[in-house]
Amino acid sequence: MISLISRIIVRSEFIEDFEEYCHHLKKRVQEIESPPISYTIHRSEKDNCQFIFVQLFADRDALEAHMTAAFMDEARERLRTFYVATPAVEICQVLEETDA
Repeated sequence: MISLISRIIVRSEFIEDFEEYCHHLKKRVQEIESPPISYTIHRSEKDNCQFIFVQLFADRDALEAHMTAAFMDEARERLRTFYVATPAVEICQVLEETDA
């Protein structure tokens, strides 16, 4: 399993618009793609301008399909309008899973 973790800092004047767009984007991903195994959006309690996306994919092929989906170019352009800086993005191998 592969995780895609993105740390994003949003301009304070765009927080509500960003959250709204992220929920729209998540629904679109689930409708158009084979959805990720998990897709969660987190907001920092210390800094309400900081968001973390955690997406889990079955394998690298599923991640690549997500990253190269036609609508993702449009989504990346729209998301850039909210950012303070380029997001920190990391791809990780999942070593162990636990059920809650």
